[in-house]
Amino acid sequence: MSVPQRRDCHTVSIVDAVTIFDAMEDLDELTRFWKYRTGLRRLVGGMPDVVDMFGAFRDSHGQIVAGAIVPNMIMLDPHWGESWRFNQLVQYWEEAPANFPDDRSAWNTKDSRGRTTLRRVTARNAPRLAWSSQLANSTVHVVLDVDLVDLQSQDGNVLETFVHCAADCFAEREAELQSIGTLPYSRIVIECVAQADALASLAEEEIETAADRELLLSWRVIENQASDEVRIRCVINLSRVFARLRVVEDASFEVECAVALMDVLLTHAHGRRLSESERQVLADTGSRSPRFVMRSYERTVDVPDFGRPDTPAPEAYKVARRKLAEILMAQGVKPGRYELGEAKQLINAARATYRELVHERLRSFDRESLLRYCATQLDTTSAQYDSQVMRHRNSLAHDVDYDREDSQAEAHEQFTRDSRNLRYAVEAGLFLTQPQPTEARPAEILEVLGMIDWLLVLYGASDVLHNEIEVGGLDVDDQYIPEVFFSSARDAQQAKFSREMAALKLGAGVNTEDKLEEPFEDEKFIESLDAAFLIDLGFTYRDLLKVFSTLQNWIGIGAGAALAFSYEALPSDIARAAVGSHDDLAESAALKAIDFLVLKSDGIRRLAGITAETDDVPVWEHNKRLDRFAIKPLLVLPTGKILWGASSVNRARRIWMSAISSGYLPADFPWKNVRAVVDKAKQKLEKGLEKTAHAVCARTTPYAERNLDFMDRFPEQGFADVGDFDLLAYWPEGNRWLLGECKYNQPPFCVKDSRRLRDRVFGGGSEIGQFVKIERRRKFFAENVELIRQLLGWPEPTTPEPTITEVYICKDLHWWLRFPPYDVPTKFTQVDTFGAWLSANGFVNIREPGPA
Repeated sequence: MSVPQRRDCHTVSIVDAVTIFDAMEDLDELTRFWKYRTGLRRLVGGMPDVVDMFGAFRDSHGQIVAGAIVPNMIMLDPHWGESWRFNQLVQYWEEAPANFPDDRSAWNTKDSRGRTTLRRVTARNAPRLAWSSQLANSTVHVVLDVDLVDLQSQDGNVLETFVHCAADCFAEREAELQSIGTLPYSRIVIECVAQADALASLAEEEIETAADRELLLSWRVIENQASDEVRIRCVINLSRVFARLRVVEDASFEVECAVALMDVLLTHAHGRRLSESERQVLADTGSRSPRFVMRSYERTVDVPDFGRPDTPAPEAYKVARRKLAEILMAQGVKPGRYELGEAKQLINAARATYRELVHERLRSFDRESLLRYCATQLDTTSAQYDSQVMRHRNSLAHDVDYDREDSQAEAHEQFTRDSRNLRYAVEAGLFLTQPQPTEARPAEILEVLGMIDWLLVLYGASDVLHNEIEVGGLDVDDQYIPEVFFSSARDAQQAKFSREMAALKLGAGVNTEDKLEEPFEDEKFIESLDAAFLIDLGFTYRDLLKVFSTLQNWIGIGAGAALAFSYEALPSDIARAAVGSHDDLAESAALKAIDFLVLKSDGIRRLAGITAETDDVPVWEHNKRLDRFAIKPLLVLPTGKILWGASSVNRARRIWMSAISSGYLPADFPWKNVRAVVDKAKQKLEKGLEKTAHAVCARTTPYAERNLDFMDRFPEQGFADVGDFDLLAYWPEGNRWLLGECKYNQPPFCVKDSRRLRDRVFGGGSEIGQFVKIERRRKFFAENVELIRQLLGWPEPTTPEPTITEVYICKDLHWWLRFPPYDVPTKFTQVDTFGAWLSANGFVNIREPGPA
């Protein structure tokens, strides 16, 4: 039989078709592969089969030609397909349980491997997931089949949590359950459904009543055809699950799950239930730390409960990189390594050309559809990240199988990257685009986002080299593929710093009582700020917050019908909604605040104090950028309606509140009256830093003073002027001394800020640096330590030689305090982790008689 030859079809053997269809993720991937195969046929020599091509497609992300050089012929490894398929199957089966919940579905096992036998699998042909664990020779699958249940979002979440918990309680008690006895089944499938009168979404009093009933309300065998397997459907009391997991102190609920399910399995298999001694064996594990906790929160930001943002495929990033390689080749750059000034020159030249390519692509898009898509995706990205942070924080209440700090650091890095690219697309799109007859396609926008990512990499590398932040440069290989590099220690330092920042984000070692008192806790400060805003902007600070509140609670106040990742309304409708939901808000003030929060195209490329526009979105600046999407999250559509995302608005509100509460404005706004009020808040915070640091230290020793200037305090000694010691503390046992420097610095938000802060602290450029004075005080103290002790009237030490520790205490840690530009003996800590730092460094709670 002859094979038909047609241009619009692809012919493959049945074996190859099974291999490809079993491996592909979706039909879109198949379409991309056929396109890839058609293009590759013109270049490939030898006799590669279709699986070799698919393996090459997967491993190269659809871009076998990665650089600027296009070969005349490509010889594929004739074993590529076999090697790729073998590695894929090895990973698949390493992550798979001993068997699957059924033999009718194809199951995904990606990222399901953990420290125990617990595995997660999802069906590819149906909305079905299962958590599986191993009990001796039996594989227990606890299944959630969406087609079997018709539940609201909250009930669905609780049922999914129970399914996970049920399988996990088996995996965590594998040894205890094996001691009870074996089950005569290789496969045990437990399908979980809910009881209509025992849901988590009931009224509170109904939940309390239903929660008193049994966890497992009923069960029945639904299939028992094979002698070595059984399928059981269990009806779960979601009210009890929800009630028990809301208040958790130990693993007793997990024990309850294990007992209930084992009773069912033993009853069916052996006609008996757990004995008292067997129940006690499981009950003894109830004192462990809990592994499942549920929290309910009042919705404060009106976004859907679930949302996954679109992100460029790896293919898009590789295509973007190839375009950059083509630019480097066209500009005559030779393959090799370029460093410092030479690298910066090459980067800047390539960046200018690449920027024009990005702008050209953006200009081709319809403005309204581009803004609507990017704003929606940014809000989805923001909401997803906030959910991840909440999940990581909540996990502190129970045991987890993953590394919280690594997971949080990874989530933060991904959010920073994706949100940065989307903000650039919005900001550049505002001044580059015009209405077009055809809407911008999401796939094309994602391609441009891949290019934007590389453009911003070039901006960042140039800024780092220009500001002499790091030794680095540009590697260009023989295909003209560029790679920005920095010092060999950079990656390890970045990983360490990201973990520490993640830990602080999750509250590790943080004492909230030691946080600086925020100015917003003072009603007089808010009144002063309101008055200043009214003079400078025509609306009060609280008016601004009320508009923020309206926009982020659009559904909650009844202004919209359904939760979404973006909303649209006329300014007048927003103002009326704000007035209707907030007391003492005039519609005229609301309209002014709304207009202020609109990101306007003519301000994006203007920097404060500079009349000329920049060539691009000035991503290298921060404080001088008065019009940024991060702080002005409203967009005007051609229809006159305002477009916004609730999560983006909430993030902007937090930026405004955080900046002002830290004694700064989000940008260098020329507001004379507002700046005066905010500056006073900064001065109060600076004094509060010293006061709080002293209070923390005084909890461990009675011999602690602050703002100690020895020249002024003891003029008869003729001491040199070395400035005051912000904090001085003494522990007679061990003759230990602590010199504390309390410094309140504005955190950096861009590379230029980082260089400025480095110079302010450590010196450089025209800055003398704080450490010049710190070193002077250090030397003075070392020369006069015994005299100082006597002058202060503090008791004699237990050992003659003093041990002097110097600590730099600040409100927020930053990169340079972890990796100083030169070696210093100083330790660094935040004020709200100062107590934990004292404990970790052996400054224990010693309360000897002496002055308070």
